[in-house]
Amino acid sequence: MNYLKRRKVIVILVTCVVVALVFIGIYESEPRYQGKSVLDWSKVLWAGSPAEQATAVEAIRSIGTNAIPSLERMLRRRKDSKMMLRFMDLCSKQSFVRYPYMDTALGHQRLALKAAAALGEKARPMVPLLQEIIQNWQSYSLDLVYESSRIAKRFEPATTPDLEVWKGKPQLIYHTTNTAK
Repeated sequence: MNYLKRRKVIVILVTCVVVALVFIGIYESEPRYQGKSVLDWSKVLWAGSPAEQATAVEAIRSIGTNAIPSLERMLRRRKDSKMMLRFMDLCSKQSFVRYPYMDTALGHQRLALKAAAALGEKARPMVPLLQEIIQNWQSYSLDLVYESSRIAKRFEPATTPDLEVWKGKPQLIYHTTNTAK
């Protein structure tokens, strides 16, 4: 009996070590520049001083298109729970504790768009995802949709719709160009 207990403990420990190694491998797979990940540089873009933001833009551009999978993962992050939304609402109503950045799905999505804007021309492969966000605008915060539209329009102005408010209701507006003479 003692042998079976020891065996179970060993199996559980080995499983935990394997899971930890896989988690570390996934975490370390995010591209880095000067020891900081894309997420870390995005946070600097969001809340850093102007000099720090300039360094962050340079870092994100140095990472280049290798940053795109991380940014897409951040944009696809699921919605926050109701409890997290209540906590954020509570934090916004008091003045005792201030958070410059909340580690939430919406926060990650905003950071990803900020980093995508910093990438400039290298962000072109993100256009299909940005257009998907615009098409499914009901599932996202309107500021994310507007920023996605602004970034996507740099690369695909003819196929990227605008989100405009008409009679109090947001609508997608497609602008067509008349090429007939």
